[in-house]
Amino acid sequence: MFVQSLYNVVDTFWIARLSALAVGGLTIVFPLQMIFVALGVGSGVGLNSHISRRFGAKDPESASHAASQVFFLAAVLGCAVILVARSLTGPVLSLFGATDVLRPIASMYLRLVCFGAPFLFFNMMANNLFRAQGDALKPMLVMLTGAVTNIILDPLLIFGIGPFPALGVEGAAIATTFSQMLGSVVCLFFLINRTSYTFTYESMYPDLAVLVKVYAVGAPAAVMQLMMSLVITVFNHVLGGFGNLAIAAFGLDFRIMSLFFMPMFGLSQGLMPIVGFNFGSERYDRLWEAVRTATLIAIGVGLLTVIAMQFLARPALTLISSDDALVDVATPALKLLILSVPLVSIQVMWLITYQALGRGTTALVLGAVRQIGLLIPLLLILPGMFGVTGVWMA
Repeated sequence: MFVQSLYNVVDTFWIARLSALAVGGLTIVFPLQMIFVALGVGSGVGLNSHISRRFGAKDPESASHAASQVFFLAAVLGCAVILVARSLTGPVLSLFGATDVLRPIASMYLRLVCFGAPFLFFNMMANNLFRAQGDALKPMLVMLTGAVTNIILDPLLIFGIGPFPALGVEGAAIATTFSQMLGSVVCLFFLINRTSYTFTYESMYPDLAVLVKVYAVGAPAAVMQLMMSLVITVFNHVLGGFGNLAIAAFGLDFRIMSLFFMPMFGLSQGLMPIVGFNFGSERYDRLWEAVRTATLIAIGVGLLTVIAMQFLARPALTLISSDDALVDVATPALKLLILSVPLVSIQVMWLITYQALGRGTTALVLGAVRQIGLLIPLLLILPGMFGVTGVWMA
């Protein structure tokens, strides 16, 4: 997860070399990409929870049957995303806060990057299949393949180094799509040849009974991710009132923060199959020991993050962007935004525990309290009192 976050930062580094407006354009697309991710996360979390409990109950046949649904889900969800992204680009981007200046840049990027959606879904769901059987190495290798490929291709295709054409923002989209395709090839190889799952053509047909069980947990998890997309959309609309530079600053800070949030999400992914397995085998003592351990680690890492970034915020941002005006806006924002990391870390560990127990609705309600019940109202109130600083305070 850290390497994936590092890719996001490197991607922003090269885009920022084009212009601050290019960063702003990609920031507009980001909440839409988070909707794609929400569908993949929801499906993957639902599969992970269901399959790990089947393994805990010593029922590997049911686990393999559920795992086979990945192929159907990735194809259907991926094609749906391509259809929506290609046919409704203009209205969709306006909905997500695109200004007249940023809309052409965002549209150019979205119309290409959407073709990677089927591969993105397959990678996210298949990685959860590996984790559900206790294998964290193969998901790491799959994500490394995609992230490293992207890091290499980005400057080549954005600036036209060597035999490659200079494609700008379009080059970033092509690099992202190709890296997702390559990751899917590696993922498919591992899934067929290096796991205990048994796949048959018959098991790949949609099974409504299994899908209902998967999405009993997965649908609330997807809605939780969708809430994050809604929050970022509100961010973009509110920040639009303070200018395109404010939107670009938020995009820059969000990618820096992902370096600290993503390892915490990786920790939660390690926790989930342990909770599910021990719940299925009724070893509640081990279950709660794992939850306590993960929560304490998350708090510790979060506190270290807060302390470090109070001193290193500006140097970190300067490494990514050479635009002094952009860095001036982004630095105080990052120092405030980073304060949320330890608190969010605690919540993530407990939400993932409820998901692993099959209590997806409970996790959804708890997540909604922060995102919808508190954050969005504060985003609408505080900027009127404190200006753009109120956005970061929220």
